[in-house]
Amino acid sequence: GWYAFGLDVTDHIGAVATDTLVVQALYPEGNVDPVADAGADLIFTDTVTCTIDAYGNYVCGTCPNLGVALDGSGTYDPDGDAFASIWTLLAGSGTITAPTSLNTTLTMTNATTIYGATVTHTYQAFLVVTDCPDNVDSDTVTISYECTGI
Repeated sequence: GWYAFGLDVTDHIGAVATDTLVVQALYPEGNVDPVADAGADLIFTDTVTCTIDAYGNYVCGTCPNLGVALDGSGTYDPDGDAFASIWTLLAGSGTITAPTSLNTTLTMTNATTIYGATVTHTYQAFLVVTDCPDNVDSDTVTISYECTGI
C-alpha cells in the first residue's frame, strides 16, 4: 500500500514549513516464497534384443543408459530474491550431472526387461529451491522409461 507522512515545522517567529513523504510498501505480507518448477513428466521407450541360452531360456540385458534433460527453467522468485536450487533423485537408479543447476541431465541406468514384455522403470527427480530469506518450495518430475524385450 501507499503511505503518506507529513511534517510541519514552526520556527520561533511563527513561520511554518510543511513537507510530505509518500512511501509504497512493496511486500506488506512479507517475503514471498520462490516457485519451483521441475518441468512436465516424461516417457521414454527402448528395446533390448534378447538371446536364448543353452537351456532354451530367453536372456535379456538392460536397456541402454539414457540421458534426460531436467528442466527447472520455469523456476522463479516472485519478488526477485536470489535463490539456490538442488536436484535429488528420489526413485530409480541413475546420476544427476550438475545437481545445483536448474537445467541439468539425469542419466537413467539399470532399466531391465524380460522377453516379450515391457517393463516400466520410474525415476523421480526432486527440485528444491531456497531464496535468500530461506523460504523454500519444491517440485517433482516423474520420468518413465519403458524397456521392452524382443
